[in-house]
Amino acid sequence: MASFTRHPDFPVSKTRLTATSRLWKMEVREWAFAEVNVTDVDPGLKPTSNNPNVATDHYSPTKPDTIKGTTKTGSRDMTVRFYARAPGFTIIHLFETNPFVPAFDGLQVEVMRRRAPKEAEISLTKLLGTTCAINAPDAMAYDMGTTLTFDKTLSDPTKVFSAVPGNLNHLVISSHGGFQNVADMKDVTKMSLYVCGGDTALFRLTVADVQKAFDTLKGRFWRMASSGSADARSAATRISAPRLHGLSIDPSLPLATRW
Repeated sequence: MASFTRHPDFPVSKTRLTATSRLWKMEVREWAFAEVNVTDVDPGLKPTSNNPNVATDHYSPTKPDTIKGTTKTGSRDMTVRFYARAPGFTIIHLFETNPFVPAFDGLQVEVMRRRAPKEAEISLTKLLGTTCAINAPDAMAYDMGTTLTFDKTLSDPTKVFSAVPGNLNHLVISSHGGFQNVADMKDVTKMSLYVCGGDTALFRLTVADVQKAFDTLKGRFWRMASSGSADARSAATRISAPRLHGLSIDPSLPLATRW
């Protein structure tokens, strides 16, 4: 039976599954294209959106933001690409002749409002190469090629990044941070990252621990050599640990190792 499944390029954290692991919802930022896969599609079925104000439907096939379904020759699997026009809800479904009669259960899409005032002013960044994100348990903000969560049982700063793989181009870290109490706010050296979460009883990465933690990342990054050859890799072995008060950067380092 046909069903919607997450496209590999779409973040896991922005999808919702039923108790039987069926994809039933996606959350997409406005003014962006998104893709979703559909398995076991009968020939002749086409995708549409039941709320064209939120996600463009199929009625204007020549427009670049019109919903489209592509199927490879000999395959019954389809990739549906649609455009998130405005905040709100819509159902993406497939139909045969009548767009108001779904061929099977549709997919709910919630388009989330973007902070930019208008489409022309949004800022999108795609990190190329091998990527990794590591999130605090209460700050699950990023999905990348490898997505990790800081271990809540941490107590040793040299183990903070132990799960991070090697041969990376980019490492993205998501964590809350601040001071343990109001009195400490007068001393920036008492700032810390809440890598295990907001519970004050859990381990926090302090300014004094930063060098120990980030030193363990040495040798896990690479960058393209000046020759431009994809096989010519130059090991980036120097890591500049960010100072928590301002996350300062050593500009002499390769881009792949900057924080």
